[in-house]
Amino acid sequence: MRLAGRMDLFRSRLRRQVGTCSFPFARSLICRWRKGRGPASPLMEPPCLGLIPTTRRAGGSSRRTAVSPMGTINMSGLVARLNDSSLLYDTKNISYGLVKSGYLTYVENWRQLMLRGINVNPDLGSSWIDRGWPGIDQYGFTLENPRSPIVFLVGRGIVTGVKKTGNSTQYLFASSSENTKYYCFDLMGDDEVSGPGLKTRDPSGGVTFNSRQAPLNVVTAIVAPLPGAPDITSGGRPATAYVGGHNQRISYEDQNGAANIHSVVDVSLDNGFEYAAFLPWSRSCGCVDTTYSGYNSSNIYGVVEGAYGRAGGISFYFGAVGRTTQDQWYGREVGVNYYLLPVDPRPTALVVKTSGLPFPFN
Repeated sequence: MRLAGRMDLFRSRLRRQVGTCSFPFARSLICRWRKGRGPASPLMEPPCLGLIPTTRRAGGSSRRTAVSPMGTINMSGLVARLNDSSLLYDTKNISYGLVKSGYLTYVENWRQLMLRGINVNPDLGSSWIDRGWPGIDQYGFTLENPRSPIVFLVGRGIVTGVKKTGNSTQYLFASSSENTKYYCFDLMGDDEVSGPGLKTRDPSGGVTFNSRQAPLNVVTAIVAPLPGAPDITSGGRPATAYVGGHNQRISYEDQNGAANIHSVVDVSLDNGFEYAAFLPWSRSCGCVDTTYSGYNSSNIYGVVEGAYGRAGGISFYFGAVGRTTQDQWYGREVGVNYYLLPVDPRPTALVVKTSGLPFPFN
């Protein structure tokens, strides 16, 4: 079919929509066309951007909404669905797009805190000082001019904070490594990502969708499991942070760093996919580490919750993050346990599939 004929067909389909775009190619909203009978060409500046779609008003009347030649549609709402009718995006809702992806890199080390003496008030911050050896490594990445970013991880990482310098913000993660992949999404905007595309705007002119950014598509949400069973040898406290979980020794305390145990639980999803996870908020508690230095001596230190994706599922875990208090524990426990672990409410991890997301990006 000649291009002109394709455009007539496209125009007639578009005008039949009532504020909803559900074309088969809605995944990118960029027209593909063929030259002769050859294979589909690369994405090009779509000829459909000069069309004037018709939207329905209350009462049955219609109005035309102008489309700029630069590919920006100013309209009250635009909904795109995949071929199976599942929602891809709705410009009436907040739209997030990928702004950066890559591997975390080492940033700095945060030491644990110890009491400066035996006769000081532990409730005062001034009573605590840095321990005399390294603590927990921090890893991160930097984003320019962030608006409201959220970060999905493949591999371990617990959010510890941010560092701002001018328009740059560095996001930090502990109990992690340089093998952890991040996918950072932010509110869609006029990001200058190369290539043709389509942008939609709200009445105030703000961008509500930008097809040049890979959209955030949450495939499931998973609540963190309950704590493990009470351990009668530890005063009834759980021996693992999650039911069905396990504890993994990461490090003992020595001149090279602090003690660290990860209490992990795996949640299986469909095989054959890699997943990334984001935990909107997390819990903290104390880890009673009965062999923190490799011997039968106990310390208690703070641990914080995280979630991460992997091939075939996601995992929740608690791990040490640095800059938390660490002190001797005088109980008679024979194994690791978790002190004052909150049970209700429990956070919910959001999960995405990484297939189709560019990596590394930007």
